Amino acid sequence: MSEFRDDSEFFNSLFELELDNVFNPYKHICGFHDVENSPYVRRQNIQLFFESARSAKVSTLWIGRDLGYRGGRRTGLPLTDEGNLNRLARVMNESRFRQATRGAIWPERTARVVWDMLAEINQPVFLWNVFPYHPHGPNSEMENRSHTSRERFITAGFLKYVLDTLKPDTIVSIGRDAHTAVNSIGYNCIPVRHPSYGGQTDFIGAIAKIYNLRLLAKKATQLDLF
Repeated sequence: MSEFRDDSEFFNSLFELELDNVFNPYKHICGFHDVENSPYVRRQNIQLFFESARSAKVSTLWIGRDLGYRGGRRTGLPLTDEGNLNRLARVMNESRFRQATRGAIWPERTARVVWDMLAEINQPVFLWNVFPYHPHGPNSEMENRSHTSRERFITAGFLKYVLDTLKPDTIVSIGRDAHTAVNSIGYNCIPVRHPSYGGQTDFIGAIAKIYNLRLLAKKATQLDLF
């Protein structure tokens, strides 16, 4: 049973949590790239994504590890950078996603690989992270670190609520940490290698197998995604 009674309680908790060396994109303002209403835009983005996933009755969830400083920190959306907002809008049939930062768009490598695959699948998929914030080092916000076991424990209720609410038929865990976290709350998932650090070919091949995309499997050894 989830610790949150409804969406309102879920989102209020998600938006208000404070942790050391963690950027909460739904509450905090980045002094480098944000404007005053950036947290509000990111709140709208994640709520629209969740609502559109429910309306579309998504059957698949992809779970990553943390928000990255080039992706979800800026958009408020798991595994999605600003350059892929239009792809998200098309797949979810929702046109109201917005850029929350000023200046140039920053591409994120992981988001690019993920969205190249989602474009091939061309069906609604909900994306989430084990740790739904951007964990960073004590001396630099513009870096990524892995969340700690304590941070995972504190935020485990968010992941459970998403899974309990959307009730997917298939859960794809991207990377070892995501696989461990999903299993720890009682859900089965299909593990795939994370596309970073040379894992993009294995990631593409695994996704192709899950979705029975034969031509895509062949492309796994030909794409230069970076």
